[in-house]
Amino acid sequence: MSLVEFWSNPGVGNEPSDYASKIGRGEFLFNFIRDIIPFKTEIMELGCNCGRNIKYLADSGYTIFTGSPNPTTNIL
Repeated sequence: MSLVEFWSNPGVGNEPSDYASKIGRGEFLFNFIRDIIPFKTEIMELGCNCGRNIKYLADSGYTIFTGSPNPTTNIL
């Protein structure tokens, strides 16, 4: 499955309450970028919904950059 196909097919239950605790996509994203993007790189996710994927990256050691004065505002 290509990256585009993976992100283009969110499936049933695409509401934050349905998927906030699921880590599959965050884990996929981490595995996809970990050998490409160094951990010291700041990452900004635009349109992050409830922030599940960006939280997974933060929990995995990445520095998260947000448009908010409080860097945890957009993270679960």
